[in-house]
Amino acid sequence: AAAMGASTGRLGRLRVDAARAGDRVYRTVGFAPLARLGGLSTSRSHELLVSAPGHVTQRVVVASTDFEGPEAVARASVTLRAE
Repeated sequence: AAAMGASTGRLGRLRVDAARAGDRVYRTVGFAPLARLGGLSTSRSHELLVSAPGHVTQRVVVASTDFEGPEAVARASVTLRAE
């Protein structure tokens, strides 16, 4: 969790080249109890890693079948366990 860093409030750009099959790229999407993601493909599953200092990081999979309604919204709720 410490490797995730903390928000600086600044925006920037990052280019990532993932050349090998199976490479994974992660991005930090929020530092609050509620994080919202947009622009995700609803035709495939997405893996989320949820972490907080002093807690065990949880892996959550949002499947393509989890997206519902005309707005194509999927929700994931995670309760982190203390280390």
